[in-house]
Amino acid sequence: MFSKEQKSRYEPTEPPAEQSWGRPADSSKAAPSIISPDLKVTGNLESRGDVQIDGCVEGDVNCQSLTIGETADVTGTVQSQRVRVCGKVQGEVKADAVVLAKSAHVSGDIAHKSLEIEAGAQFEGSVRKLESAPALVKPEQPPKVESKPKPAKNGSAGSISTRPSDAA
Repeated sequence: MFSKEQKSRYEPTEPPAEQSWGRPADSSKAAPSIISPDLKVTGNLESRGDVQIDGCVEGDVNCQSLTIGETADVTGTVQSQRVRVCGKVQGEVKADAVVLAKSAHVSGDIAHKSLEIEAGAQFEGSVRKLESAPALVKPEQPPKVESKPKPAKNGSAGSISTRPSDAA
């Protein structure tokens, strides 16, 4: 059982994928980072995963998906793929999909691909739709039509005559 002849059956495995920001390499299964109601953060927040803010943040927030809870107060630029606002935001919101819940109070501009505003939400600012295509595609302009005087049927040079309008 404990003989010296027996070799260890341990075989090293490949090292785990690089982990950054203290999260597992596959952050899709990780729990969201939560700023609780009794927490105030001064500075920028960056995450490759989901973030839920229920407290106070004074700074910019950049993450994959963001939920701003009813008790939250965010001052700064918010940038994410998906943002759901239930609390207060003072600053610009940039996201593919933005939802302003009925309890939302937003003071600032919103840049979005999709915007949903529930009845009762308060919003003061401007809204700008982001293009879904990576490059702007300009629609074709119709060809310009130039009018030239037509020659008279009798072979003489044509002339343009104007008649006074009946409308006065």
